[in-house]
Amino acid sequence: MEIDRAMFAQECVRQGVTFRIEPHYLLGVAQLRSGISAASNGNEIGPYRLTQDEWDANRRNEEFDIDFKATEIISWRRQCIVFGLMAHRAFDAFISANGRNPSALELYRQQWSGAASATLATDFQTALDVTAVLIGPAADAVIDDPQTVVTLKSPDQSTTRPVPPLASQGAPEWYGLASNEIGTHEQGNNSGPALARYRQLAQCGKDHDPWCAIFVNAMFASCQPAVPGTRSPSSQSFRNNANFKKLSGPALGAVAVFWRGSPQSTLGHVGFYRGETSESIYVLGGNEDNMVQIEPMSKHQFRDYWWPASAAQPMIGKIAVPPGTPKHKTKVT
Repeated sequence: MEIDRAMFAQECVRQGVTFRIEPHYLLGVAQLRSGISAASNGNEIGPYRLTQDEWDANRRNEEFDIDFKATEIISWRRQCIVFGLMAHRAFDAFISANGRNPSALELYRQQWSGAASATLATDFQTALDVTAVLIGPAADAVIDDPQTVVTLKSPDQSTTRPVPPLASQGAPEWYGLASNEIGTHEQGNNSGPALARYRQLAQCGKDHDPWCAIFVNAMFASCQPAVPGTRSPSSQSFRNNANFKKLSGPALGAVAVFWRGSPQSTLGHVGFYRGETSESIYVLGGNEDNMVQIEPMSKHQFRDYWWPASAAQPMIGKIAVPPGTPKHKTKVT
């Protein structure tokens, strides 16, 4: 099966952000090793020409929530994920041994110590040159501020850790529970067993109802002890319910309410505040592209922040989303 090069570049940007490795490095290595091909060469498989032993040594990782099967080595998407982890580990190993960031070529040699050849530097340069045109459009599609993605001009160029992690320390219980649901998809039109579970927990809504408010209520109901919700499938129900109080500003896990269509509309979206950029508020919620994920919402459609009246008052303050953060945070699957 041929690999769509634009889609592969987008995946490299996503995994570069996840594993804090220059996306162009991930893309360039695939070009260098296989020409970005899903085919195999002897016992070397897929776009990164991984052996089964290399795959098996890296296909599981608790920190990044990776748990792939041995047979999934043939998936180019999963290869991109696993190679991102491999590059992440090699980057750390190089810094530990040398006390500085590696160049792209040094990182490659850290990963494949036996790969040195008379033409490696020239071949790697060609791979970076060929793929440079793909990086910009891929970054535009994946992250809020695409200018932060670096195009590597040379294999001797130093690589960096492009995106610092966005910590969740101090998050309320409901936010942690919601985070565990990231990657859960609806089935059909606002339907499926996962949504039936959310409706049962939230004690509101019916099959095929839009479910962002149902999800928020379900997370409150899942807390120990349960946090009273609105028992309404309306995204706007948090704005006029005695169980919630309005906040003067954002807080991690606060209920963020948005309008849709017009400010006078009763339609909208609701989710949990994660952070923000100058233009967007990142919201962890349900029914975001038919799933649970973290997605940026326009500040122009923002209404207000709310907090459970039964919970202790949170620390108010903006959380800056680091440059290079993906537009969509989904579970690695």
